[in-house]
Amino acid sequence: MDTMNLLKKSYMDAGISPEVYDYCHGISSRMKDRFAQIDQVAELNQIKVLRAMQKNRVSAACFESSTGYGYDDLGRETLEAVYADVFRAESALVRPQLTCGTHALTVALSAMLRPGDELLSPVGRPYDTLEGVIGTREVNPPGSLKEFGISYRQVDLLPDGSFDFERIKNKAIEQLKAGKPLLGKDGAFAPLLESILNAALEGEMDAHLSEDERMSGNRRNGKMQKQVQTSMGEVTVSTPRDRNSTFDPQFIKKRETILAEGVADRIIGLYALGNSTREISDWMEENLGNRVSAETISSITDRVLPEIKAWRSRSLDYIYPIVWMDAIHYKVMDERGCAITHAIYNVLAIDKDGRKDLLGMYISKNEGANFWLNVLTDLQNRGVHDILIACVDGLRGFPDAIQSVFPDTIVQLCIVHQIRNSIKYVGSKHQKEFLKDLKRVYGAVSKDAAETELLDLDQKWGEKYPIVIKSWQDNWEKLTEYFQFTSDIRRMIYTTNTVEGYHRQIRKVTKNKGVFPNDTALEKLVYLAYRNIRKKWTMPLANWGTIAQQLAIKFGDRFKLL
Repeated sequence: MDTMNLLKKSYMDAGISPEVYDYCHGISSRMKDRFAQIDQVAELNQIKVLRAMQKNRVSAACFESSTGYGYDDLGRETLEAVYADVFRAESALVRPQLTCGTHALTVALSAMLRPGDELLSPVGRPYDTLEGVIGTREVNPPGSLKEFGISYRQVDLLPDGSFDFERIKNKAIEQLKAGKPLLGKDGAFAPLLESILNAALEGEMDAHLSEDERMSGNRRNGKMQKQVQTSMGEVTVSTPRDRNSTFDPQFIKKRETILAEGVADRIIGLYALGNSTREISDWMEENLGNRVSAETISSITDRVLPEIKAWRSRSLDYIYPIVWMDAIHYKVMDERGCAITHAIYNVLAIDKDGRKDLLGMYISKNEGANFWLNVLTDLQNRGVHDILIACVDGLRGFPDAIQSVFPDTIVQLCIVHQIRNSIKYVGSKHQKEFLKDLKRVYGAVSKDAAETELLDLDQKWGEKYPIVIKSWQDNWEKLTEYFQFTSDIRRMIYTTNTVEGYHRQIRKVTKNKGVFPNDTALEKLVYLAYRNIRKKWTMPLANWGTIAQQLAIKFGDRFKLL
């Protein structure tokens, strides 16, 4: 038995069916030339690196320890020469590590501070080179903190070398009154923040217990402690109480647990990136010194729910030239505690200016004419009066529903999905040849030419794969609408890749979510992910000016540019 047959038999013995083996072997064979090309490119680049290392005499000495300051470092200088030769540059600068303490402090300060922030030194004047980084010299190097709008103040140490806590406290109060954020949890204010907050509450209570209040018999009545999240971590505040329960603190309101909105915004931001409650809590502990519960995180992220409600009911444009509709599926717990599949049906559109816009997302367990009637009616009630072209993936009940709401809309079924569904029913040994023949159908220059190619396809493959051919024949009118448009528009509408590309971005955020507890949790995360994605939808599609003119000619009064 030759090696190939022995290998195949080994796979059969391992439980791999002959069909699967032939299918995979066929793919490997078809990709052989491509893999060989990749190997050649890799080998060529490897030779380039080796030649550069030879040329620059890379030796064991280049891998010895360095001074750390970047001076007379043979290894680093040789590495940079290798980079320059490989990339055909005159020279190169490669600094893969921090070179000194000042470099490390510069990176740290630049990462933490933002324009408008203030850096406070509680230990007096910094050393000379750090002064240049901060920008307190008469002549500062380029890129100082001062240059980027970061101010600086300092509190000198006492004569005995200890902290001047009174002056530090006063500086902190000044910053609070000015509305400036405090520094991080490791800053000089962290140990004082709790006393500052409690002092402010005591001052409010003193103001509340006016002479009239006291005359009426109102007095202090103990304190109530609670944990409050701040930009510097979790602190314990003691809110004073009065006998009449009329004290309403404003500095830290009743039931307020987040003093710094930046903390809540960061939690929502981390949640929107797909981080779990555990990961968010870990971040809180690492950066702010304390953990938060899943219930607290859920409560904070619920702040977006009113925004979602407003977004779902917002007014839409009168007309959208192109709309794509497709679904993305998730597991959601039902009232019995069982995981069931729910779909989010997304309606992604291009507006008159050529910009993407998500018109809506609709959660449903199943689709049908009634479901799509509700979706399309919702769009109509929010201002949509016309859709020129709708691109869909064989959505059940959609053609009937859209005819009743937008009867003039052209419905184009996704060619790519039709191809994928077809190839599932074609034997692996015929797939390559069948796809080649099928390409002549959907790649034809006109609908008439495509019909001729479909007849040829039927003649050749109809007897062997009748279901596949019948599927194309049954859906022919909806599959071939794109033939009436120019190539620019054809590329946009013959597939739902536009909305699928959006779904791929959503999945990057939701991929680690196994089962959602309810539809609200699902909608909340998907919306937050969409909110980040739409920040990039600021520019019109490439070549939109030409496409818009073509649509205006095609649809006349329905799509006027001016």
